[in-house]
Amino acid sequence: MFYLGVCYDFGKGVGKDLLKAFSWYLKAARLGQRDAQFNIGFFYSAGEILKQDHRKKVKWYRKAAEQGLIDAQRDLGYSYFHGDGVRKNLKTGIYWYRLAAKGGDSKANYNLGLCYLSGDGVRKSKRWAKYYFTKASVAGHKGARKKLAGIS
Repeated sequence: MFYLGVCYDFGKGVGKDLLKAFSWYLKAARLGQRDAQFNIGFFYSAGEILKQDHRKKVKWYRKAAEQGLIDAQRDLGYSYFHGDGVRKNLKTGIYWYRLAAKGGDSKANYNLGLCYLSGDGVRKSKRWAKYYFTKASVAGHKGARKKLAGIS
């Protein structure tokens, strides 16, 4: 079901049809397939074929994040950190960022670097900011390289 959704999502072997893609992803997501759950969350986030609904986005991201999907962990962290679809909670946002960062996600490492640089949700620390920006940079995040250059 998930892979049939992918086929319709990207027009692989079938005509591109986002409504059919969503339908197949939803079937797979309801059965617990984490990548499908993340994609359903993304559909609600983007508002491309559905009405944008950040609460539903968070619901599906959480399901995927709890199963260890790194992209979902990072995006769930962002949602909590910024109060996007859920009550703002920096501590919970940091928690999800850290899980994704441990999985090697460059954006989560970058976001943690920003948190430590500014002291948002954590104690301000140039040392930890450098640590996370370095991890993000090694993983290919270009913005992290610029931040590293600006930290003395």
